[in-house]
Amino acid sequence: ALPYVYVVSGVLRGVYTLGDLALYAGLIFEVRRSLIFVIASMAQLYDIALGTSPIFQLLQLKPQLQMLHLEGGKNTNSTKPNLSNSEIQLKNVSFAYPGSDKKVLEDINLTIQPGEMIALVGENGAGKTTLAKLLCRLYDPQSGAIEWNGQDLRSFELDALRERIAVVTQDYARFPVAVRENIAFGELSQLDDNHAINCAAKEAGIAAVIERLPEGLDTILGKQLDGGVDLSGGQWQRIAIARALMRRSQAELLIFDEPTAALDPKTEHEIYTIFRAIAPEKITVIVSHRLALAKMADRIVVMENAKILEIGTHDELMLLGGQYSIMFNRQASSYV
Repeated sequence: ALPYVYVVSGVLRGVYTLGDLALYAGLIFEVRRSLIFVIASMAQLYDIALGTSPIFQLLQLKPQLQMLHLEGGKNTNSTKPNLSNSEIQLKNVSFAYPGSDKKVLEDINLTIQPGEMIALVGENGAGKTTLAKLLCRLYDPQSGAIEWNGQDLRSFELDALRERIAVVTQDYARFPVAVRENIAFGELSQLDDNHAINCAAKEAGIAAVIERLPEGLDTILGKQLDGGVDLSGGQWQRIAIARALMRRSQAELLIFDEPTAALDPKTEHEIYTIFRAIAPEKITVIVSHRLALAKMADRIVVMENAKILEIGTHDELMLLGGQYSIMFNRQASSYV
């Protein structure tokens, strides 16, 4: 307002002409509009910085897990490990989460043979998911060791190890990108391989849904972006399963932690049948509360209070009449 007052007063005193008034009024308006634009842009940049700062903080994080160096400090397994057709052994493994003295796993001894499907069952808090996390080396045991092909997991380069593992958890990620990318994130080298993506989608039971989407594999998922299509919880879970299946060619360890919690029983059984079909040459670990599905496993590991309580096939554990038998009969009674 002050610039306008100054120019108008100058016109009244005869210092400026009416043409000068029009010129200066236009300049003042443009300067004001430019300042508003700059301030708005700075505010927008600030909002963007606030939104992206967690991403950069994440990228700057360094793994806290250390490699186990052998032979005079030189690691012998820094290249891609050869883990095909090899067993996994847990030797006296104990673990408590950082900041807690309560052991979540205590003196766990377990050998998983190549091509074997293991089901981890037990009540909440028994240590099933924690055991799966240790197999992925998200944490290291506080005592004992986990060996794969006779080598301590800590001796492998972390990225090379995790390339050999495919995981589906109950807390799956929903990326606001195209269907193609949501699935191919499991194996980025096949991002443009429609055949591989379609095969994974078909095996996960989501292919028919994708075919009905407006742009097929190129349909944007999620409501965050314009034109995005949202899926049901069960459909998102199948996308996550397809993502894991993309890695099955190089993965030697498949871990499924309640991956079908949002699926109906029929579809759930179909998914586990798929798991069974792709697992003969892989080590497969399934965490599930649904004991009817645990019957599909080669062996069932019953966990309670951070320890392994029972191990055996479904028939063996039912004949044993222990904790597994009690849990199975309790669940079965709900359907009678």
